Amino acid sequence: MKKVTPFYTILFLFFGISAFGQNTFPASGNVGIGTLTPGYSLDIVGTINATQLFVNGSAMESSPWNVSGVSVFYNTGNVGIGTNSPGFALDVNGTINATDILINGAALPSSPWSVSGNDASYTTGNVGIGTTNTQGYLLAVAGNMVAESVKVELEGNWPDFVFTSDYDLPSLFFIENYIKVNGHLPNIPSAKEVRKNGIELGQMDAKLLQKIEELTLHTIQQQKEIDSLKHLNQNLSKQNELIKELSERLEKLEQTKD
Repeated sequence: MKKVTPFYTILFLFFGISAFGQNTFPASGNVGIGTLTPGYSLDIVGTINATQLFVNGSAMESSPWNVSGVSVFYNTGNVGIGTNSPGFALDVNGTINATDILINGAALPSSPWSVSGNDASYTTGNVGIGTTNTQGYLLAVAGNMVAESVKVELEGNWPDFVFTSDYDLPSLFFIENYIKVNGHLPNIPSAKEVRKNGIELGQMDAKLLQKIEELTLHTIQQQKEIDSLKHLNQNLSKQNELIKELSERLEKLEQTKD
């Protein structure tokens, strides 16, 4: 057996040290630190401690995300889901499905509004516009309203009963005396009552129509009386003409005798 000379021993140690001083990597594949199965170009299983990280040659900005256990926090800016331009702290473009929503730590009460397409329905409570006191009305508006059409559905009878044969039509004499005593029509609220209680639009329309129908019957009755008087006047005129003619004939007869 040949002896290894000191020269070859020193040469072997020199090349060994040089090899450990330089790292050589293959041209393809992934690098793993703390793992034997890296799934990325650089896959690290563990904590990275570095003074600075570079992405595409530029220093990476500090992340606004904070992680604590299984919770992730975003300290600045807005979060968008379904949108790239969130305008609120949490901006969701789409439908939210959640078992519970908390506002200021308290559960959000269920909304009485039901939305379907362009329609919104309020199923419970009252609605006030321009006022917070609805006084028990389903819709209270403090101010003026304008509408192209208003439909009022009545549960009571429409006053067609005025035209039935058994309707007791009040006489004009009765109405005149009632107005003298009360200062308003029968079954119509006074100005004082209207100021205090307001009016039921549908009921008031029905009462006003009843008065119009009663006046119509009075007008028809008066027209019949006028027609009867005209006919009587025509008969009286004919009788007057006949009396005048007879008077003239009588006068001529008397003159002939003389």
